[in-house]
Amino acid sequence: MKPEKPKNLGFKQIYFNLDKILFLFFLIFMMIEFVWLPLNSWIAGLLLRQTGYLFLSYNNIFAIIKGSPFVSLALFVLVIVNLLVAYYQIGLLFIGARHLLYHERRTLLEYSRKVFSSEFLVYEASDDFQDNLYLLFMS
Repeated sequence: MKPEKPKNLGFKQIYFNLDKILFLFFLIFMMIEFVWLPLNSWIAGLLLRQTGYLFLSYNNIFAIIKGSPFVSLALFVLVIVNLLVAYYQIGLLFIGARHLLYHERRTLLEYSRKVFSSEFLVYEASDDFQDNLYLLFMS
């Protein structure tokens, strides 16, 4: 069954699908809070231990760049990965809102599976130009 064309998403439609929107936001928040943040902190701590500093500040950033260029490059890559994770979060929320426009009857779990699977399809279908454009708008 092919979904019908998107219609306007009025307040009544948002109210009836509020559980889906909140559940999607909760899933994204929990993935970031319990998976990415500890991993990100561990990687940053591991990189900073290589330099001998406990934290980054405007007083020691130039010493880290001069003293260990590979660690500073790795920290720069970590910042880029953090931007991509933020883009992924926002992309999931917008794709979730787009799926609400189709007025398909889905349970909460079916809706979540559809959003996550279509997020990967969007990334697979994009080419290098679109990826660079996404990065430009993200920054």
